[in-house]
Amino acid sequence: MEDARTQKSEAPPRFAWVNRNNAAILFAVLLSFGIIIKIYVSIHTVEQKLPQYGFLSIRELHAQLGDLRRLKDMVLLSKTAPASIEGRSMLSEAADLAHIRFTRVDRSRITAELPGYSQLHQEIVGLIGQIDALLGENLPFDRQKLEAVESEIKITEAALNELYFRSGETNNAGLFEAQQSLARLNIEILAILVILSSLLIGVAVLFVQRQRVTRQLRHLAWHDTVTGLKNRAWLMDNGQKMVARARAEQELLGLFIVDLDHFKKVNDTFGHYVGDALLCEVATVMTAHVNDATAAAIRLGGDEFAFLKQAATQAELAQFSGTLCQSISGFRTVEGHQIRLGASVGCSICPDHSWKISELLKHADMALYSAKAGGRQAASVYSPQMKVHRDTQLQTEEDLRQAICNDDFFLVWQPQLAVATGQLTGAEALLRWNNQRTGELVQPMEFIPIAETSELILEIDKLVLRKACDQASQWMAHLPDSFTISVNISGRHLQDRNLPDFVEDLLETTGVPAGLLELELTEGIFIEDRESAHEVLSRIRRLGVRIALDDFGTGYSSLGSIADLEIDRVKIDQTFIANVCDSSRKRGVVHSILAMCDALGMETVAEGIETASQFDFLIENGCTYAQGFFLAEPLSEAVFSRYFSAQRTSSGTIGKEQTG
Repeated sequence: MEDARTQKSEAPPRFAWVNRNNAAILFAVLLSFGIIIKIYVSIHTVEQKLPQYGFLSIRELHAQLGDLRRLKDMVLLSKTAPASIEGRSMLSEAADLAHIRFTRVDRSRITAELPGYSQLHQEIVGLIGQIDALLGENLPFDRQKLEAVESEIKITEAALNELYFRSGETNNAGLFEAQQSLARLNIEILAILVILSSLLIGVAVLFVQRQRVTRQLRHLAWHDTVTGLKNRAWLMDNGQKMVARARAEQELLGLFIVDLDHFKKVNDTFGHYVGDALLCEVATVMTAHVNDATAAAIRLGGDEFAFLKQAATQAELAQFSGTLCQSISGFRTVEGHQIRLGASVGCSICPDHSWKISELLKHADMALYSAKAGGRQAASVYSPQMKVHRDTQLQTEEDLRQAICNDDFFLVWQPQLAVATGQLTGAEALLRWNNQRTGELVQPMEFIPIAETSELILEIDKLVLRKACDQASQWMAHLPDSFTISVNISGRHLQDRNLPDFVEDLLETTGVPAGLLELELTEGIFIEDRESAHEVLSRIRRLGVRIALDDFGTGYSSLGSIADLEIDRVKIDQTFIANVCDSSRKRGVVHSILAMCDALGMETVAEGIETASQFDFLIENGCTYAQGFFLAEPLSEAVFSRYFSAQRTSSGTIGKEQTG
């Protein structure tokens, strides 16, 4: 529980990437709103700092002052020369200009809202009216009236002049503050432009990086990380496109599955680093066959590869499957190690076998299975019969699973007799299966090879061991001395380091002495992990359990292998016994085996004794034990109980009639 909690706490949040993106989007939105609000506030501040009356108001005041001064000068001139017609004319023009300035132009309200201007405006208009009244009189002008007008003009001029300078100072102060605010606004705008430019550059960089990451992710998604070849995902996504291309070009498309033989042994012996390097070597070989877009090399996973190739004929594809097999197989130097590599190839063809990649994969896998079943390092092309065979195998596997659950297996017992005395010394437990689905009694040769290709054989072997030990525990009180119960187990168990513990627990549970049990193994154990097999067998022998080598002479064993594994008994395969009386070669082989085992201190058991002459040959050549139909057929529990009871009380002639 603690490990689970630790793993859970260390695991990244499922939607962490989405949350980070949402946070970035939210930040960008808030930043945009912040920039907009800041610009608005800054512009509003500048507007507030601008002069309230503007430049036109000041210029208008300046012009009005000029007109008023000119009018004052003309009044002074008229006072100096009251009877001058020219002076009257100039005063009239000055009055007209002042009238236009202070009455008509003022209607535009440029200066009308200046504080204190309204009173001055009324006074000036009144002065213009007084002058107009003077101009309406005959010359000479009345000096007193001119002096009064002049005095009022001076007062009004001084007031207008004061208004002009006061408004100008206010205007200049506003302009200065506006200028400062505008300068700050310019800096802010520059900063905002820098930020926006940075954002644009960042967006551009992110876009470029996104494109690069997208390419990398696409490559990772569609390529194998170890070999660099295209992977299964690419095959499923693009394989159908290659099918369509071959169809458009009216050619065939071959799908090849390549499986490396005994690759697990390379990993176990040299390590995964060397194993990966070997996979890369295979990838290089396969890539060399990719000449154009009509071919593709793929790693499906583990030690399994695939290859797509477009061709014109079936013969060309069949030939290429053999070429592919040969180019991969052979000795290779990897990281200083000489490794013998073998490959099996299965091929399916589009459109002959299917238009779909998934179906082609399934059919190529069936062809691969056929190639491996035929001895490995071979190539095979799919045929419909393979599907029938595969379907039958799958059905058998399912039936075996049900049989294990329902306990549909039972044992029969084939007696083993001492050749020299004819006495019963043991029995081999033989498995039988009552198939509930078909109602048939199934012999081991029909289902054991299928169970060997799956993990079912491990469960079946343990089931047989339990049944054999349970039965032996019931017979122990009646069994002859030095009796042996022999049980066949698969060599795959020797890769399971827990097997000795299982056997020890089983013996303790059933109360069966270890010396009563004998495990029979085929010679296939010599092509597996010998070190592991030696360790497991040694631990089993230390328990006191005997070890027999079954079907000797048909497999891969050698004298050194037998000596290393400390075999107790060797069982001579029935293929050597069948014609031993008619073939001098077979007599020589059997004689050599018997002599070798005698030299090594091993007992021998001859299998498949069917005639008296065969039994006589074994007596003459010193074979230790024998079994076969001539001596006794496989017997049920009840019949075998009577059989060994009869053996204990009878020493009659050995023959088939004794079994009754």
